[in-house]
Amino acid sequence: MNPHQETIDLVQAIKLAIAIAACGLLVWSAIVRWLGRPRMNRRLRDSLLGILAVLSALCWSNFFQFHYSQYFHPSDLYHYYMGAKYFPELDYTKLYECTAAADIAAGFEEQVVSRELRDLRSNTITTTQAVVADPTRCTRHFSPDRWAEFERDVGWFRGRLSEQNWNKLYVDHGYNASPAWGILGITIANLAPSTGSWIIVLTLLDWLLLLTMWGFVWRAFGWRVMCVALIFWGVNHLSHYGWNGGSYLRQDWLALLIIGICCIRMERPLAGGFALACATFSRIYPGFIFIALGLKAAWEIKRRRRLWISAAHRRIALGGLLAVVTILPLSALSAGGWSAWFGFTQNIRLHLDSPSVNRTGLQAVIAYDRDTRVERLIKRSTLDISSRWTRHRIFTFEQRRWLFWSLVIGFTALLAYAVREREDWVAAVLGIGLIPVVGEPGGYYLSALLGFGFLTQRSEGYGAVLCGFAALTLSVTKIWDWPDDIFLALSIQVLAFVVVVTAYLAIERRIRVGRRARSVQTSETGRPTLGSM
Repeated sequence: MNPHQETIDLVQAIKLAIAIAACGLLVWSAIVRWLGRPRMNRRLRDSLLGILAVLSALCWSNFFQFHYSQYFHPSDLYHYYMGAKYFPELDYTKLYECTAAADIAAGFEEQVVSRELRDLRSNTITTTQAVVADPTRCTRHFSPDRWAEFERDVGWFRGRLSEQNWNKLYVDHGYNASPAWGILGITIANLAPSTGSWIIVLTLLDWLLLLTMWGFVWRAFGWRVMCVALIFWGVNHLSHYGWNGGSYLRQDWLALLIIGICCIRMERPLAGGFALACATFSRIYPGFIFIALGLKAAWEIKRRRRLWISAAHRRIALGGLLAVVTILPLSALSAGGWSAWFGFTQNIRLHLDSPSVNRTGLQAVIAYDRDTRVERLIKRSTLDISSRWTRHRIFTFEQRRWLFWSLVIGFTALLAYAVREREDWVAAVLGIGLIPVVGEPGGYYLSALLGFGFLTQRSEGYGAVLCGFAALTLSVTKIWDWPDDIFLALSIQVLAFVVVVTAYLAIERRIRVGRRARSVQTSETGRPTLGSM
């Protein structure tokens, strides 16, 4: 039993209450607007919205309980700090081997011998036998001074993890940041050795990025819309602090993505394109937004029947191009050469070929098989559950790949219809929906769905649906126990939300035209027609 379970349950209950209250408040606002009385109780509604937003911001940090036992996320922090600082020596393949070698040098050889280790070259679980037999397979990549510093840094992190969690670290999934992320990540990590005060400074960078992001949202959409997006971000189960809060530069991609959309909304398309491209270089998934903007541009070409691209779209493309010519050489310089991009490509390919239980999206739904889920595999045998589950998952998805691509094409067609004649920022928001449809991201990447809160500027109804969706995500851990079942439920909720909102925006214009026509008929006849009843 987790000693903090009562506190965790209380925080979850508060989050659920906030999500439900926000949903009800926004429904109330939508109703009074529909009744033609938007100023009714406006001050009260605004006050309640502001209070819920402040509480939601506190919810993200679990009311300053953070990870309940500590502020840091030692495992995640270890991967991104150590992986960045020693990237020239470790690249994407040697983090765990060299950690084992440092443990051996510190006198922990007996413990190292009994551990399993993930071979980051193949992404398979193996033994530590090779590095125990020859620790120089790691040390030869370091200068003596750098190896001594590496040993000290490993010791600092070892002292902040239990032996059980330190053993688990050996079989995690390594350092996965792109060379573009390393422009800042590698540079800043090498400014000082790992001490408590320096690590705190590094973890505060994410807080600075998030504050900057919310400042842009306020500036671009106003404080009410910001409150709605903040409520979703603070209370939903997909992006809670436990994923990577208290780590090192893990919110950069989210801040850049949201700032990019805000810049487009503020009619700064060059800056918007640059920010979105930077986000894409950092974490790939934000690149789907460019697809949505491209679909909108394609509608313009079709409508004009000639190759015509608006000035805004040209400037978005130029911003993206400026990011390319800036980031690529800087990333090669910071990572020690262009080969870093080759290594990153290989690393990502391994991850795409290795499913995990915390993946969310259409692929997770398609690959799910009730007979080979974790619960049943454990009941049959306790041996090699992870490998067996992975093999079954890959096999099932391959058998159903045709269904996956059929649904992707169908959703893309729906998205194309939804973005036509929409503002660019609306198209960008809808592009976020491609992340769970086409990709298979970890749950924390779906924090980007906070962008759907910006649609509240069009109608409070969108905000109400978003907050209701947040409430649903909080229910899954109370209904299901096993991780693949939980993320199946989350995936279905995410996909349902994205499809419903996209579909409504695709038909919204037709609905409004129909209402306007019925209104005209009523005014001409002086009585309701059959079509307006």
